[in-house]
Amino acid sequence: MKNIFKILLTIIISGALFISCEEEETNFDALTNDVDPTVEGSVVFSNGNKIFEVENNATGDTIVPLTVQVWGVPISSDASVNVSVDGSSTAVEGTHYSIGATSLTIPGGSGGVEVALTMHTDNFSKGDTVLLVLNLSSDNFGTDLFASMADLYLSKKPECPFDIKTFTGAYIANETGYGEYDVSFKADSENPNRIWQTNFWDWTSDLLAFDLDPETGIVTVPEQNITMGDGNSYLVVGSGTYDPCTGIMIVDFQGDVDGTHEEYRPGSL
Repeated sequence: MKNIFKILLTIIISGALFISCEEEETNFDALTNDVDPTVEGSVVFSNGNKIFEVENNATGDTIVPLTVQVWGVPISSDASVNVSVDGSSTAVEGTHYSIGATSLTIPGGSGGVEVALTMHTDNFSKGDTVLLVLNLSSDNFGTDLFASMADLYLSKKPECPFDIKTFTGAYIANETGYGEYDVSFKADSENPNRIWQTNFWDWTSDLLAFDLDPETGIVTVPEQNITMGDGNSYLVVGSGTYDPCTGIMIVDFQGDVDGTHEEYRPGSL
């Protein structure tokens, strides 16, 4: 039933898009590839403002993906850019991170250049987070955009003890190919590692059991028969992983709902 609704909705949307495309015409003769000489390009970090987190059991050095590129105008020749560490950083060079080179060259015609940034994960305790702020400077391009500064939070995940209460209460289920909907989980009265989900598949009033292994981080949905909204019984079985810190569970299902992929996170729509 749920798939029928999806197909009908797709047909309706496709028809609306077709009508819209028929009514709108583009004047391709008016388009131009000429570059406006009054526009000044800027250098920016394409992925600079983020939290970069490693697992709490990570060891050794980890490469942090970070790219510098020219924004606003195409470049036909090489462009020189300098990277500097801002004084507001709490990360310590040599302890938390290393940068291979602070003077970079963006090749002409390219999309950008990678910053050789390495995180020294051995020097992080579980749960540690430091801030690394980087600035860009250039003689040829502007550096006054928000993305010309990078706020990088380098972090090692904390070690969170297993607590079944982390996985109870209101949740949002994000089903691939269907979307988000509200569910909830409650603890089993006898099994300390079992929770029960309401509204599975957004189409049932039956409860679905989930068993969480406190040692491995594995969640298992044992074989169960669930009565769905069409009145028929569906065999449901699945397995996946859970995060004891965030309460997030990711589960792939088989049986009569084979192919269903759900990501559960605490909250409500």
